Amino acid sequence: MSRTHAALLAAAFAAASFAAAAPAQEAGDAPIPLEEWRAMTAGKTLSYEIDGAFWGREYYHADRDVATFVTRDGDCVTAPWVYAEGLYCFSYRGMECFRHIRRDGRIFVAPLSGGAEQEVRRIEVAPLSCEPPLSS
Repeated sequence: MSRTHAALLAAAFAAASFAAAAPAQEAGDAPIPLEEWRAMTAGKTLSYEIDGAFWGREYYHADRDVATFVTRDGDCVTAPWVYAEGLYCFSYRGMECFRHIRRDGRIFVAPLSGGAEQEVRRIEVAPLSCEPPLSS
């Protein structure tokens, strides 16, 4: 395990210890287990909405626990992620942890910080990168 991964995992466990203070899940919320999330997202790009408005896209690299997120404003960041105690934690700009849940046949990503939930609106086999496209 790399030092970066170990530090990220330690931070995720610390965040998980504060999970009890996070907003309560709604009745009928079903957490998405790690194995199911990986099978659903590896090598794919997810599109998110908040309250019906496009929020961003996130690509889960197939060969490692790294994701690339591009906001609706075009900001792009690639960083490692870990799973700990039912939380998915990303080190995009500081530690950010989320619950990934199914509700009424839909998929939501609920931030531990209590911010707005993001709904996964589309999952597609398409790469996403912060690198500029190659030109010929």
